[in-house]
Amino acid sequence: MTYSDLAALLRGLPDAEFGSGASEDDISQAEGLIGPLVGEYRSFLEEFGWANIRHLEIFGLGDGTTTANDLVKTTLFERSYGRIPHLVPVENIGTGDLCCVRQVPGTLYDSPVILSPLDSGEADYIEDREGFAHWLIERVKNII
Repeated sequence: MTYSDLAALLRGLPDAEFGSGASEDDISQAEGLIGPLVGEYRSFLEEFGWANIRHLEIFGLGDGTTTANDLVKTTLFERSYGRIPHLVPVENIGTGDLCCVRQVPGTLYDSPVILSPLDSGEADYIEDREGFAHWLIERVKNII
């Protein structure tokens, strides 16, 4: 599954809400605060900005973000007490568990998604190495 597959799926959802896409300035400002945004998740930010798909709230940037889905505010909040120091959260799935992407340029996998259970360390992370697009396609398919 590719990012193109994800974008086509998202565009075809009648009851989903999206931003208008994050500008290069939005992304640069965010990177100055939380680190690099690369790969499929960066493509998602550029095209959609953020997403609300039924009960799924995917964090993002740009016009229309709220306190609940603001990527920078959420990342800084979670890092303020030592959690996810090298990860970027993309969804809070409830009970404090976060789905995150590891945003390191040049990594083997494109934006792998990592589940960071509340009150856990790196040893407890659960990693989906197929990437952000695969992860979000599967999340969406489970609710439509």
